[in-house]
Amino acid sequence: MFGSTVLDVVIGLLLVYLLLSVAVSAFNEVAEGLLRRRSKYLRATIERVAGTDLADEIYQTSWVQSLSDYTHSLRTQRLRNLAVTGGKKPFGNKYPSYIPSEIFVEALREVLGNLTKQTEHALDELQADGDLDEIIELLPPRVQAMLPATQLTATQLRSEIERVHQQAADDIIALFPQSALEDLDGEAVKLRQWFEHTMDRMSGWYSRQTKWLLFVWGVLFALVLNVDTFNVAGTLWTDDVTRAAAVSAAEAVVEGGDETDCVPADDDPFSCVDQAVAKVNEAEDLGIPMGWPDWPWNWDNQTVDVDGQPIEGQTIGDDSRIPQDAGAWVFRLFGIAVTGAAIAMGAPFWFDLLNKFVNFRASGPKPKRTVSEAQNS
Repeated sequence: MFGSTVLDVVIGLLLVYLLLSVAVSAFNEVAEGLLRRRSKYLRATIERVAGTDLADEIYQTSWVQSLSDYTHSLRTQRLRNLAVTGGKKPFGNKYPSYIPSEIFVEALREVLGNLTKQTEHALDELQADGDLDEIIELLPPRVQAMLPATQLTATQLRSEIERVHQQAADDIIALFPQSALEDLDGEAVKLRQWFEHTMDRMSGWYSRQTKWLLFVWGVLFALVLNVDTFNVAGTLWTDDVTRAAAVSAAEAVVEGGDETDCVPADDDPFSCVDQAVAKVNEAEDLGIPMGWPDWPWNWDNQTVDVDGQPIEGQTIGDDSRIPQDAGAWVFRLFGIAVTGAAIAMGAPFWFDLLNKFVNFRASGPKPKRTVSEAQNS
């Protein structure tokens, strides 16, 4: 009986962690939809390996522009503007959150191709005795910046343009490992592998940052909802009804495979909020102790009964969900921090663990062998 109770308490805790993890993940997806952090991390990574100028040129190519997310509705854009900038300028960005290695290779080829095409066009105009200042304006910005500031004749300008164009192309090539560019005009397998390796490192960096962000979200979520791991465990241990309801709900979750994190709709980053609220309500409906009875400044007010009449000698601050002394507050905050750390592990982790415990509980102890079976073995 004792062992069964312990197992049920663990299952109840795992279920609470799962529900809260899904809720926090949904709110995090809302933040991601507004802030577009992954696209910023991707842009920063490309700038780190290729430089800001080349990154700008890569992002301006038709290949990368085709990946940019322009599907957000006007309503979403207005919400972004009003939420953070007061409508003064757009919030977030239109950078893609993922660039396949094939697209990166084609974008780099386009950058090098445009460098040559624009330079050749300028040289053709120079051949036709065009205005020198207008011809310089036709050159790629990278080439313009490398031209000498002194006044040049047409012959000198042609020579400088040809020299600077070659140097600009060499500067771009020098940003990448030489071995990665061996087959740039062909399949570019090594360049694609290099880019994929770079993206893997970016993903690891992004995942670590997201873990910390989920921990902060989790602690704030647990604090606002007053979800203390030790208080929840104590309730599950002493309250048979709550424990039974939690186990039943856990079995239903495992059977239904309901562990998927919310993926917001392209035209509405707030589409995950409903799921987050639903998961919180599910936890509360189980009888899990969570929430605060009232705002802190009202804790000295008298508690009222169902008819709205004050109860003599009992204040809101006497509610069991509110710690009664400094030591209890410290323990409560520690329990909330534990809940936040658990939430940061993510919903898939808790679903897998819950699945194992529920299946173990369903399997039960192995039946004892009879004497005859033992003798025959």
